[in-house]
Amino acid sequence: MMRFANLYKSATVLFTMYNLVYLAISKNSDWYDLLLKRIHSEPQSYQITLFSGEKSRADGNELNFIFKKMIHQIPTVSIDLSRVRTFRNYRFRLPIFDNPRPSTLYIIVHRDESLSYFRSIIKFIAKSSLTPSRPKCLVVSFRSSNKINLKKLLRYAWSLKFLNFILLRVTDNNQPMFLEEYNPFFGTFSQTDLSFGKSVFLDKMKDMNGFAVSIPSANYPSHSYVRSDTRMRVGYDHEITKLISRTLNYRMKIICYGDLPGYQILEKLKSGELNATDYPFLIGAALHKRYVMRSISYRSDYIVVVVPIRSSNSSDSMTIDFLTVFIYVSFSCLMSISIVYVAMLFKFTSGLWTTSYVIQILMGVAVKRKPKVCIERIIYLTITLISFIYLTDSVADLTDKVVTQKNVVLNSLEELNRSSLPIYMNKLYYRPELYDDSDELYKIINGNIKGFNRSLHCALDNVNRRDRICIMPLSLARYVIAKHRDIDMSPILKIMEPPLFYDFSAFAFERGSPFVDKFDEILCRIIESGILLKFIDQEIRSIKTSVQNATNSTPKNTNNIASLDLIVLLIIGCLSSTVAFLAELIVKAVKERNMKFSWCNLPK
Repeated sequence: MMRFANLYKSATVLFTMYNLVYLAISKNSDWYDLLLKRIHSEPQSYQITLFSGEKSRADGNELNFIFKKMIHQIPTVSIDLSRVRTFRNYRFRLPIFDNPRPSTLYIIVHRDESLSYFRSIIKFIAKSSLTPSRPKCLVVSFRSSNKINLKKLLRYAWSLKFLNFILLRVTDNNQPMFLEEYNPFFGTFSQTDLSFGKSVFLDKMKDMNGFAVSIPSANYPSHSYVRSDTRMRVGYDHEITKLISRTLNYRMKIICYGDLPGYQILEKLKSGELNATDYPFLIGAALHKRYVMRSISYRSDYIVVVVPIRSSNSSDSMTIDFLTVFIYVSFSCLMSISIVYVAMLFKFTSGLWTTSYVIQILMGVAVKRKPKVCIERIIYLTITLISFIYLTDSVADLTDKVVTQKNVVLNSLEELNRSSLPIYMNKLYYRPELYDDSDELYKIINGNIKGFNRSLHCALDNVNRRDRICIMPLSLARYVIAKHRDIDMSPILKIMEPPLFYDFSAFAFERGSPFVDKFDEILCRIIESGILLKFIDQEIRSIKTSVQNATNSTPKNTNNIASLDLIVLLIIGCLSSTVAFLAELIVKAVKERNMKFSWCNLPK
């Protein structure tokens, strides 16, 4: 029953016929011949699948005639629709339904003017091939007075994402037969004579007339993101989609959802709330069994382990430097004794300048009694400044040496396992079926992975805290390592070897999207012409330039700046103390002179 011809060009034509009313072969068989001639003249070789249903004997004779006529020209398959009880609860488990090819054609023949039958057939086709692009469809109508209903049918087909959907209006008395179609991008209806023309289906996506394609607002660095300095969306994948949009003349309508994780974006594609993305997903990981469409795989990526660079020569250590502790304690005791001795020498307020009082001031603890004499206030202020500038940092540094754990150098799987650092990974990338139970890396990460919605967030948290292990795509890891550096411009994170697994990337589309085939066609041209590599090189140069600018604008040594500030502060403090001390001496001398003058003027 099935014959294959020209396998390298083979395509599928599904000929759907149900409730077929008797046709006069001698009068209305012209449309068969014309249609088959048009199909046969196209550069594809077709395979027709003829659907039959419950029919009368006359209808059976008519159907047999059509079947015999087709099978002599094109390989044909026949399927009985009468065994399908309802269109709603049945799906054909055939490759022609689950994954129809771009050249697939459905032909629906019916004489009833009502649209209910056609709608049920169209809905059945859409549900039978839920995820792939809708196949090409042609409806044969034998009524000439139902143009309004036919236009409604064309619009209804587009609402179910049928882009290539045509009506063949067959008339009696040998009048011309027209092919009518709807262009959703221009909102127009057109008709062509069946006897003329080279192709049954025209390429409507050559010009999409500014049609809005909804894409999410993304923040996937190096792929599609907004630069902080220019506030413009950049990234080599965004440049690809922007070039394709200019080629096909459609408009990218960016919808802002906030910072949504990847799995929620895929859910919105699955529901039809979004049409496509301007950044890729991994085919085997992110798009695996997600029931969304995808473009061709145009780029590869690794999933790698990113760890913080933690030097073993760092000043932080679990071992306490006893010499430093001895110096701190000795300096504090010596300063306290010196201040108490100065207070006794200058006969400060008795009972106030005790050893405990001085230690409280040095430790930054608030005291109840404040000195009232000017010189005592100057000493109090000096001690407070010394405590604020030196002793507070010294105590904090000493405490930090006690509580900070020893840094770990992560260069091997053994060190990774001993580090006890938490492992974070986007659940979209976790594929345990790729590993064998004897794999050492799998033994380490299996059961210890903590879910993370965004790999970028994990990487940025790791830059700030350096307290975790992140598993992410290699392209994102390279971007974060290049953009985020330490004060001395050394890298903060590094990539461990070996990578976890290798995968390909593709753009994601909504279910049944009619744009994928044309998108892939333009994408192939971009790859073959080398434009993709140009976009990638531009993005890499942009990242290197920003890193170089950050290096050139790195501030001077902060320790030198801090030392200079302290020296200036001490000079100002000493000058202020000297001026206050001299002022107090002058005031005291004036008072003594006035008292002496008053004694001299007393009456004898």
